[in-house]
Amino acid sequence: MGDRVKFIEHKGQKIIYLDFSNMHGENLVHLVHEFEQLIMRNKDNARLVSLTNFTGSHIYGDSLKEIKQVAKRVRPYLYRRAVIGITGAKMVLYKMVNFFAGGTPTKLFVSIEEAKDYLTEA
Repeated sequence: MGDRVKFIEHKGQKIIYLDFSNMHGENLVHLVHEFEQLIMRNKDNARLVSLTNFTGSHIYGDSLKEIKQVAKRVRPYLYRRAVIGITGAKMVLYKMVNFFAGGTPTKLFVSIEEAKDYLTEA
């Protein structure tokens, strides 16, 4: 796994971090597959949580379609999701992806620290 898909630790708990920041197009597809593989390898963890950073990213076309499909496949294994970097028009994109991924509680945050606190609260 690269630096953009990895476990990070906060308050003694592991969080899967997916960093889409400043990326666009097909580069995102590779990352979303790494994300899916990491989740599938750890799917027996009942409290698996993820943090996705969309700051400065541009998602469209086939990459959007693939992200929605992966979100749907991994949703049964995620306890909580947090997202940062969604503002303005990106909110519509987020709502579409979240709709297809439904079932996993997801919250939007402005700061990464707030998101990590949410994911690690009891």
